[in-house]
Amino acid sequence: MRPTVLFLLLATVAFATADWPIFRGDPAQTGNSPTALAGPLRRAWRVEGLESVEGSVAIGKGKVYAATGDGLARRFDLATGKEEWKAKIGPAKAPVSLSDGVVYAGDMEGKLHALDAGTGKVKWVFDCGAEISGGACHAPGVLLFGAHDDTLHCLDPATGKERWNFKTEGPYYGSVAMAAGKTFAAGCDSRLHVIDAATGKESASLDLGSQTGATVAVSGENLYLGTMGSEFHAIAWKEPKISWTYRAANRPKEFFSSAAIGSELVVVGSRDKRVHALDRKTGAPRWTYLTDDRVDASPVIAGDKVYCPSLDGKLHVLDLATGKKIEAHELGGPASASPAISDGYIVVGSTEGVLTAFKAGN
Repeated sequence: MRPTVLFLLLATVAFATADWPIFRGDPAQTGNSPTALAGPLRRAWRVEGLESVEGSVAIGKGKVYAATGDGLARRFDLATGKEEWKAKIGPAKAPVSLSDGVVYAGDMEGKLHALDAGTGKVKWVFDCGAEISGGACHAPGVLLFGAHDDTLHCLDPATGKERWNFKTEGPYYGSVAMAAGKTFAAGCDSRLHVIDAATGKESASLDLGSQTGATVAVSGENLYLGTMGSEFHAIAWKEPKISWTYRAANRPKEFFSSAAIGSELVVVGSRDKRVHALDRKTGAPRWTYLTDDRVDASPVIAGDKVYCPSLDGKLHVLDLATGKKIEAHELGGPASASPAISDGYIVVGSTEGVLTAFKAGN
């Protein structure tokens, strides 16, 4: 087995830590925290005046990394919220990611910045010439991101040099998933592409019936993805074929949210203002929860709870089994970013430039 492929196969296991170094927590983009948050949440700290925090943060070794609409990448202390450095990039709304002491931040000007996590100093910059709205995904020796240049890019994380690229018919909005040596491109060409992450060669393709702006979530031989056509699919990606499709019975709307994968349920937000929990095997709805605005943010599962921000400006905490509301907390503005969980904290930003950390327990 090639070393690069072996690294990719082990990537998800390597990410099962207390840190949250990537959008949705791990390279497979499962949105499932390896640790639960015990007890009710209380606000630990809040940072305001960041213009907008539309992308999810990364957390590693007690530090929070964010890219903001005012064109800066920043590091904060997880326990106190104290800003420790800031670095100039372009205006950003993509999630940031963290690997081996390097922060990766894409901006709306088309540049992916590699910054030293300790100092914020630039290591390299890759310019693709078109907006980057999704986060980078990484495994040892491999760095992947999609952009609005209709391209999925694979870079050498040490140098920023491009190894390969894969063209799609339309911009790439979401973040990238990796699992079992494969990556999965889905965007505005209404297709799912299964691609070898080491070589960039496509092994399979599947018609999704509609465009998608969400990120693929992978578990084993199955992946889950919602579309702009108001459909949510479970896909057996090795074949590939659609195993089941869910469409809400009452006024279905688009899925811009990415799914969180539990042992029995898959949970996703929709522009119908609801959070939907579906049976992983059949796609049958188990419960829905109504918020006061669209749910573009991607929920996170931690233990027996679901944490989901909404454009109604609240972080909704739900019982995973029943969908009943446990708590709701103000976020200082509408939220489209997915939460990040680490060391008993949950951190999420808002489009009004507010970054809030909550701490679990009394």
